[in-house]
Amino acid sequence: MAFTLGFHIILASFGVAFPALMLIANYRGLRHDDPVALDLAQRWSKVAAVLFAVGAVTGTVLSFEFGLLWPAFTGRFGDV
Repeated sequence: MAFTLGFHIILASFGVAFPALMLIANYRGLRHDDPVALDLAQRWSKVAAVLFAVGAVTGTVLSFEFGLLWPAFTGRFGDV
């Protein structure tokens, strides 16, 4: 469970920061007519899609792990 949680935290951090980086690269590409920045934003969008998919899978696995491994803990704090 520790591996899944650690991996999910890393993916969630990248998932929050990556759209901002893509926005900056896309803005720079459109505003300054920079084809390299536009290409970078396009490639990063594919990476962000993969990160989102893997993050969704690890999040689903985590919900089952919390329910199976710590049922008393999730019973007490699960309604938050």
